[in-house]
Amino acid sequence: MKLYWFDRPHGNFGDDLNPWLWPRLLPGVLDGEGAWLVGIGTLLNERLPATGDLVVLGAGAGLGTIPTPDGRWRILGVRGPLTAQALGLTPDLAVGDPAILAAGFVPPAATRAGVGFMPHYVSIEHWDWRATAEGMGLVYIDPEGPVETTLAQIAGVESLITEAMHGAIAADALRTPWVGVGIYPDHYGWKWRDWGLSVGIEPVIHRLPELSNAPLSPRNFAKRVALRLGAKVAEPPPPRSTPLTIDRANERLRALADRAPRQLSTDAALATSISRLRAAIARL
Repeated sequence: MKLYWFDRPHGNFGDDLNPWLWPRLLPGVLDGEGAWLVGIGTLLNERLPATGDLVVLGAGAGLGTIPTPDGRWRILGVRGPLTAQALGLTPDLAVGDPAILAAGFVPPAATRAGVGFMPHYVSIEHWDWRATAEGMGLVYIDPEGPVETTLAQIAGVESLITEAMHGAIAADALRTPWVGVGIYPDHYGWKWRDWGLSVGIEPVIHRLPELSNAPLSPRNFAKRVALRLGAKVAEPPPPRSTPLTIDRANERLRALADRAPRQLSTDAALATSISRLRAAIARL
């Protein structure tokens, strides 16, 4: 088989779990021949490979146009019940996100210390979130960092504030309580709930003010007006943040670190999802 995933040039933890995790789960299988394995990520859209058979095991919908499965598809499981419903599948095929299986390859941390903060990779294009997080004593976790480093960091903190959905998924699997946040508009919501329902939780997404170093160009201002009027245009970056907005964001992040309720699936729900994923891998 050959692996299909979103190979972002600068890296992205959730996507990069694919080439790190699948060879460990399926040693000797991914030889670059035969069908495509469609695994971790919001991959079930119009950008799927145009030729070759598709074996879907844990991928989700939620970005782009949802395709209609045809004779090329063999669906062994999808990320969650919302994806199963969108594709017209039976509920038993909502097996969960394969990223939870990464915890089986991570040594337990000797000690846990601090609160981690992991933004979405899009967010770090607009603002230096590392400086913000470290300035208030949080453990910054780079969404573009190496997979093993990121997993070790998540395993080593007492709790994690994360805008990256796979940060929450890895934290849940590693039994690190987590807080979901949203900074920029399009990186949470439906797909978070799709995964959350697979482990029996309703993810709560707390808002942080958008921060940006970029001046708002006339073109981006026009895009923002169009969005507010309901037009479907690409989301422009937010305007350059004022000192007041920066202060509000810092206060909000500190409050989340200090007081926000943490989320964690039950051991039983996580074990059920792991069992379903293992069964799907066995069928493969």
